[in-house]
Amino acid sequence: MQYGRCKCGAHEFWGSGMNPAPCTPCEKCGTIPAGSPTSHPDPIPHEFVGHKVETDDGDKTLSRCRWCMKTKTELK
Repeated sequence: MQYGRCKCGAHEFWGSGMNPAPCTPCEKCGTIPAGSPTSHPDPIPHEFVGHKVETDDGDKTLSRCRWCMKTKTELK
């Protein structure tokens, strides 16, 4: 199990191999959680990629962030 936190300690991350999404920095200090004080990656903006999904009205495109997998609606 890996543990990381942002520089101010307000945002913590527990994981088992996957690092936290680089597009979701701490709201207070703006850093990505990391395992040591010197290894915080730089935050990056969300990068949306369209995926085809099947709906009752036929195929539609749903855009999700490449890093955190959230849709534009979920991020509002």
